[in-house]
Amino acid sequence: MDILRTILKYIFDRTATGVVFFVTIFSLCLTNSSSAALYFADKTVEAGLFYPLSPSFGLSWGDFDQDGKIDLYIKNHNVNLPSLYLNSGNSIFEDITDQAGLNIYDDFHGACWGDFDNDGDLDLYQTVGASGGHGIKANYFFQNNGDSLFTDIAEFAGIQDPLGRGRTPVWFDYNNDGRLDLFIANQMRYDAFSILYRNNGDETFTDVTTSAGLSGIVLAEGAYVADLNGDGFVELLLSSLAGILLYANNGDGTFTNMTTAAGLSGVTMVNDLALGVIKTATWIFLSQEDLPRAATPMRQTAIQCITA
Repeated sequence: MDILRTILKYIFDRTATGVVFFVTIFSLCLTNSSSAALYFADKTVEAGLFYPLSPSFGLSWGDFDQDGKIDLYIKNHNVNLPSLYLNSGNSIFEDITDQAGLNIYDDFHGACWGDFDNDGDLDLYQTVGASGGHGIKANYFFQNNGDSLFTDIAEFAGIQDPLGRGRTPVWFDYNNDGRLDLFIANQMRYDAFSILYRNNGDETFTDVTTSAGLSGIVLAEGAYVADLNGDGFVELLLSSLAGILLYANNGDGTFTNMTTAAGLSGVTMVNDLALGVIKTATWIFLSQEDLPRAATPMRQTAIQCITA
């Protein structure tokens, strides 16, 4: 149980949003049930989180109103509107999607919270799927106005990524200048690769994908960041059914593809991954499957990161 708590704490504490909700609940369960079996109870309806059946492609936790209580954003895919739930306390959530100005219907995929302008509140980036990779669209960048209202400034900020088949965005300060930068993992589309935007510090961004050594990433589903070698600069991990890509941060604004050198080139069919620390060693936990999907169950793999 101590190992599991460490893994969860690492995963959630290392995110740009500072997510602690699940870790807190899980830790309380561990603390209060030293001899009893651990169990979870479905509190969805009781908490006010029930919404119409929809193919939701994920969710994002973030304390957008700075009241110390973690709030929840659920992006829905082409069926219903997304949902922003305000944490009212006492395990109750209130749907404030309309009031927040987020009542937009679109081909939503991954989203992430991050304080890009260092004003103390979280902003929300939302990717769009580009109609199966054949259309033109615009991702959304909802700036937090500080009054529970959001304004889409993606066009002004220069991060609409109109051709990208958006899957997973991630905020991280790749160049250690104190400002959050944005990486977008885009799925297969040969005229719109995954992209890295550098934060200019004036609410605009610059595409630095090529100069950073990240050009030509055609197939990506998930994006994850962590300082794997302890040098103070954050590495970038990408997952997809084609495998894993590992880009080492050189500390000078550039990255080097270390997938083969790290022994990860033979890892394929990765649906998702998580990073964790067990007794000071970093591990990559993978969820994998083989084709055809219907005939083969999921399998899990754990890979230890060894540093020289």
